[in-house]
Amino acid sequence: MFRNFITEHNLIEKNDKILIAFSGGPDSVYLLERLLEIKNEYNLEIFLGYVNHNFRDDVYKDITLVKNIADKYNLGYKILDIHLERFSEEKAREYRYKVLNDLMIEIGYDKIATGHNKSDNAETIIFNIIRGCGLDGLKGISVKRDNIIRPILYIKKSDILKQVFNDYIVDSTNLENDYSRNKIRNLVFPILNEINNKSIDNITKLYKNITNNYDENYNYIINKLKEFDIELNSNKIEQIYKILNKEESKIINLGNGYYWYKSYDVNKIITKNELDDKCINDTLTIDNEVIYNGYVIGYTSGVRLEKISNKMYNILSLDTFNEDSIFDIRTRNDGDRIGNKKLKKLFIDNKIDKLERDRMPIISYNDEIVMVGDLFKVKNKSSINKYYLYIRRNDGR
Repeated sequence: MFRNFITEHNLIEKNDKILIAFSGGPDSVYLLERLLEIKNEYNLEIFLGYVNHNFRDDVYKDITLVKNIADKYNLGYKILDIHLERFSEEKAREYRYKVLNDLMIEIGYDKIATGHNKSDNAETIIFNIIRGCGLDGLKGISVKRDNIIRPILYIKKSDILKQVFNDYIVDSTNLENDYSRNKIRNLVFPILNEINNKSIDNITKLYKNITNNYDENYNYIINKLKEFDIELNSNKIEQIYKILNKEESKIINLGNGYYWYKSYDVNKIITKNELDDKCINDTLTIDNEVIYNGYVIGYTSGVRLEKISNKMYNILSLDTFNEDSIFDIRTRNDGDRIGNKKLKKLFIDNKIDKLERDRMPIISYNDEIVMVGDLFKVKNKSSINKYYLYIRRNDGR
């Protein structure tokens, strides 16, 4: 998940020099562990910056841990002292970023990485709501701002505590309820989790869910699902949204026998029957028509040709046709060719979606493919032959 997250948000690049805002708590230790996993691959340089607010008597424990961690992984570190006449969450935050930024410039580094996690993000959103924020306040903590990156914003605190393996320090002031954020963390969240154990996930998605209502693509997806009485599911909607305007072929299971089918410019909901249904092989003889997977296919003499010439048929004439000619009709097989061209290449060149490829009639004569659906738009009428093969989609396309 860590790799996917940093790649999706373009947080880390090769040869980056990253200063970690390292408190010695579980979040910053976990962040360090994840960065160390990719250190060699990305050729990263890592430095630890610890900010001492000088408000706790036991801060020496933090500093000892920072030194031990730095020594363990052979990393540079620096203890940064700030002094506030009166502690304020906002003022302390402002000072922290200032001294970290000064250190980053001093050591010639590129980025500051903080250990903010998904729980911190939900806490910020709740705090903003309480203060009466507008829509922007629901965004919470940004993944990236200027030279500051937050590579573990995707993971909840509870999951970090399960996965971190180095020693860490628990800041005793985080357990006190003297500050607004601590009250949200220690008093509000436990109640919300009792109501819904996915409350943190849902809070952090709030902004996205609201803004999605104004997105035409989301509205299109939702309306399409409602049209088929398919239960709305945020994960399924998100999957469809990601592929909606991409040139790729994908089938997403929507449940209850329905599938979202995407290929090239095709986006539609199909049933399992449509997904699995293929016609069996068929044959075609003179002056007969076959309905095959939504196509009308016929073989006729020149006498009847004029009667069909105005109905958008694709017409093929070969000198080898005669009144005894018998054509085989089937769907594609691996390795099929028409002339010197592979059918697969033909389908790709014509942007035929996967579902249509599986259903398009392949017409052969004497084991040689002569027509592939209605792909050939040029009418081929031989002046010396009076027999014609013709095909069109049943909907007239």
